[in-house]
Amino acid sequence: VLDACATGPAVLVGNSQGGRVAIDFALRRPDRVERLVLIAPAISGAPDPDWDAELGHELVEAIEAAEEREDLDEVNRYEARVWLDGAAGPEGRIGGPVRELFLAMNLVPLRNASAPGPIDPPSAYEHLERLEMPALVIVGALDLPYQQAGARALAERLPDARFVELGGMAHLPQLEAPDTLASLITEFLASK
Repeated sequence: VLDACATGPAVLVGNSQGGRVAIDFALRRPDRVERLVLIAPAISGAPDPDWDAELGHELVEAIEAAEEREDLDEVNRYEARVWLDGAAGPEGRIGGPVRELFLAMNLVPLRNASAPGPIDPPSAYEHLERLEMPALVIVGALDLPYQQAGARALAERLPDARFVELGGMAHLPQLEAPDTLASLITEFLASK
């Protein structure tokens, strides 16, 4: 895509697993990346979270039971609870068209879970300090504790990073407050 569309280095913006892709690419091809915007990013090779500690044992068991029953609608409801509402927010905190959009989009990978998964890239976790381009690291205050801690730690490890915590938001600020996120990104791109 960059070969076909970019005239120079690109700004990569990634949320969650998209952040993982942006980090992995920037480590492989730093010459192709001008800046990074990483929103609650996953990081290849980072330690796995303790899901019982993050979500509570009862919720983990309920999700696993729904997965075993192959009740995708129930799994989707739980995932909306975790990723859209946020672990620290009440269930149903985000409703209306935004929730409907999340449920529709999230159901696609749930339905395709039996398809071959992505190939795990080499670990990026040990090499983050090599990402010398300016980076904006964003996380929601209602996101899971490991996402919050991971985003803070990432911003500290990157040589040229700015960290922003978005109050009252969870894992998907582009759905909750697209104008706020767009303003942050625009301001970051305009900065030296």
